[in-house]
Amino acid sequence: SLAERLEQGPLTWREGLALGVRLAEGLAQAHDAGVIHRDVKPANVIASPAGAKLIDFDLALIRPLGTTLRATLTRLTQSGQGLGTLAYLAPEQLRDAHRVGPAADVYGLGVTLLHALSGAPPFAEVAPEAFLEALLERGPGPLAGRAAGLPLTVAVAVERAYALDPAQRYPDMHACAATWRALLS
Repeated sequence: SLAERLEQGPLTWREGLALGVRLAEGLAQAHDAGVIHRDVKPANVIASPAGAKLIDFDLALIRPLGTTLRATLTRLTQSGQGLGTLAYLAPEQLRDAHRVGPAADVYGLGVTLLHALSGAPPFAEVAPEAFLEALLERGPGPLAGRAAGLPLTVAVAVERAYALDPAQRYPDMHACAATWRALLS
């Protein structure tokens, strides 16, 4: 898994961004099919020279087929489940795990890349008693300055994915993938 790989240290910015593009493209397909993963994190990413795969859709939500007028999502999880892993959880998911949309996965992918590029999980510097406040009020903080040799444009592009306010994130995974792909050119 990516989590196991990160025990050896961070990825280069090019490796991390290429991985992010592949995952964003896969998540875009899932979102287009009405599936929200809700637990994007390094432990759920299998990376190999052949590519990257997102696994563990146990907490996924799916939009009911043929219901364009209904805004609610159908749960695939049992009642009371669905939070995900706190350090990678979008703030809005903590508030209502069963009503999140693609923006929650954009956030999860962003903080997964923050971990992959910096070598430290999000909120690693936050004391346990201050974690919830940090998650809900401050977010994981800037990536710029945490990763050696990371261009500022790349740091800003990744930071946008995990903006505290969902409206400030990429509008969807297609836009996220396109932006990051352009930075690799």
